Amino acid sequence: GSQLVNEIIDIYSLEVVQAYMGHIQHNAEVAVREMLKSIGTKIKMRRQKETDIDAIDYLDDGSPIELHVDLDIKKGEAVFDFRGTGYEVWGNCNAPRAITLSAIIYCLRCMVGRDIPLNQGCLKPVKIIIPKGSLLDPSEGAAVVGGNVLTSQRIVDVILTAFEICAASQGCMNNVTLGTEDWGYYETVAGGSGAGPTWDGRSGVHTHMTNTRITDPEILELRYPVILNQFSLRFGSGGNGAYIGGDGVVREMIFRAPMTLSVLTERRVHHPPGYDDGEEGACGLNILVRADGRRINLGPKAAIPVYAGDRFIMETPGGGGYGPVSKREQAKESSVLSSKVYDSRRLTTRLSSKYKRSRSNKSLRNFTERGSVFEYRMAQESV
Repeated sequence: GSQLVNEIIDIYSLEVVQAYMGHIQHNAEVAVREMLKSIGTKIKMRRQKETDIDAIDYLDDGSPIELHVDLDIKKGEAVFDFRGTGYEVWGNCNAPRAITLSAIIYCLRCMVGRDIPLNQGCLKPVKIIIPKGSLLDPSEGAAVVGGNVLTSQRIVDVILTAFEICAASQGCMNNVTLGTEDWGYYETVAGGSGAGPTWDGRSGVHTHMTNTRITDPEILELRYPVILNQFSLRFGSGGNGAYIGGDGVVREMIFRAPMTLSVLTERRVHHPPGYDDGEEGACGLNILVRADGRRINLGPKAAIPVYAGDRFIMETPGGGGYGPVSKREQAKESSVLSSKVYDSRRLTTRLSSKYKRSRSNKSLRNFTERGSVFEYRMAQESV
């Protein structure tokens, strides 16, 4: 990345590059301000006067994550106030302040609905209040690994709920670690996404704060002493409603040798809530089945020795539903019409893109990919 930036500076000069960086940040700021004005106006119309919005959710240990947002419609500004959030926890679900800022900027970009680059300009219209000593701004020595992969998801759910965007998603990355002193394996497992005002949630997907791809079954079984016995959708785990939440998945492994199994998960106690009378999604479940048939509920977080013949079954959470079930038929009719419009637009866009490509400069068609993202993708595809 730094190499490419230096090359751009060599070509255009430092002054020009810095100027355009400023333009990009200003563009993001304007986009966020317009979005806050638009959403604030809609909320004010629904509530007649109030422009203060709030939401609260809980980690499986009972710790609250509470958010109050004060919207200034005239200026297009907002105050994100997390006072009321629980204290720093003894476990590892504390999230450094940077995690909360990342979750906020992610949600702002989602709500903008325009393709703007990720940059600090998104946060200029926003004031953020996070109480010191809370699980969102813990002490320097606090354990934080779970904050990055679990609490971050819950912050996103709280923000999107406060802004009335959609129901909660699975709220978890479902972390699984296997290994011995000689080897280790780590994966994150998909779940259900929350439904929204015009869409059903997606099933068997990662949501929000993760972008990992799971290992192919053939590679997993070839390189590690496990058998993937089942990997399927967990039908019916998404919350019912006018629009239905996405289903989680079932992932079952059989161990062929002794090793240590660790799970770091959430939403095993508190369900992913629905929105606007939509029903909640199903909680996740981590089950260890010993070779003799004994079943053990591992809870949301555990590290335990396993042996040949033992089985681990993970059932991941579904997403929350949106809207009352009584409006399901009406929603289905609307979805059919929307999909037809979308298909026609997609065809038009595809034909337009094809026409533009045919007229493009030959040198552009011969562009050579480069950079860290390209190198990472090539490394993944060469495995």
